[in-house]
This record gives sequence, C-alpha cells and structure tokens, in this order.
Amino acid sequence: MNAAEYLLAYFETDDAAQSKNEGFRFPDIVSALEEIESAINLWDKAGLNVDLMRDCLTRWKLSALSPFVDSSSDLHWSVERFVSTQDGLSAGDLMGLQTVADRLATSSVSYPESAREKISNLIQETVKCLKEDTNLPQELVLYVAQLIEEARRSLDEYDISGDFRLSVAFDRLSNAINVIEVKSDKKDMWSNLREEFIVPLLGQIVVNSMVWGLTAAQVLPQIGS
Repeated sequence: MNAAEYLLAYFETDDAAQSKNEGFRFPDIVSALEEIESAINLWDKAGLNVDLMRDCLTRWKLSALSPFVDSSSDLHWSVERFVSTQDGLSAGDLMGLQTVADRLATSSVSYPESAREKISNLIQETVKCLKEDTNLPQELVLYVAQLIEEARRSLDEYDISGDFRLSVAFDRLSNAINVIEVKSDKKDMWSNLREEFIVPLLGQIVVNSMVWGLTAAQVLPQIGS
C-alpha cells in the first residue's frame, strides 16, 4: 500500500468515526498527503501535465483533514467532528487519486517479511539501549519511546496500512537513532545498533527501479537543473 492507496482507503471508510476505529491517524494522513504532493511536484519537474492532480490535491487535503478541524477551525490530532471522510469529493477526485496510486505503485518501497522481522528486532534492541543509556535527555527518550510505539503499531497493523505507514515509522525511528548516536556518551553502542540493524535493513527493503513512475534518465536532469 502506497500513500495514495492509504488515502483512498481512508476516504472509502466514508465516516470519520469508522476511520478512527480502523486505525487511520492524523499524522499518517498528513504524511500521505505530503508524499503525494512530493510525487506530483516531481512529475511536474519531469514535464508531465499535473494541473488536474494539483486541482484535486486541494480537495483531497480539505476532505482528509476536515474531521480533525473543530468549530473554531483549529486542527487537532484526533477526530473532532464525526463527518464523512469524502466530504466535498467527487467521483472524479477519487479517480484522480487512483491514478496517483497506480503511478506510485511502480515505485513504492516494499518491506518483505524478513525486513519486518528485522524491524521488530531493531525495536527490541532500541528499547534495551535506551534503558542502558541513562544519561540521555528525558525529552529525547520520551520522543523515541513514541516512535517505537508507532513502529510497533505499524507492524501490528501491517495488513491494514501496509508498507506506507511502516516506511514512515522506520524512517522516523532510524533518524532518531542517528540523532542519539551523536548526542550519546555511549556512541559505540548506538553505532553498533545502527550497523547491525539499520544498515542491513536498507539492503532488504525492495525499491522499484522506477522513481514515481519515471525513469532515472528523466528525473535526474530535472533535479540537477
């Protein structure tokens, strides 16, 4: 499941309360919208006509975030209004999102079972390291603890949310471990954790040779310009 497929599944619940019960969460929805917008920007740089996608993107954002907006127009991290998740979307908007999903399907990161097992082991070892590294700032420890729970949830709900949420969780956790390695008095311990788990994981993750449906020969000159 890629970001657009995740957003489609969220819209298809057609009910904010149901989407909450099925595990759709504000940070993941925002991440999906950001990844979709990044893909559209890349396609635009490569010379593809994305005007329709950009037009749809505005409505995807409004509809996706409306259940998290209260009567004062303030955003919240939990559902504030039990409304339709498809509020304001037409059949054409959903078809446009399916088009994005089909394009992203050619390049979505995939986590095979061996990679998911490695992430599970990474989580266990990270918890051990946190307990052993007693001089870390408490705020950092609490933040990493939240990321660990996020990664665990992504593994537990893999059949529902697939590779998209797991990819976000793994990226956040691995980046946090890199930060800890810099700040910690026990740099060797965290370096060993990274070398034993994160580096091999990068080799297990399957990435299509196409970038969001474009070849490298198309994309690289645009990035460099």
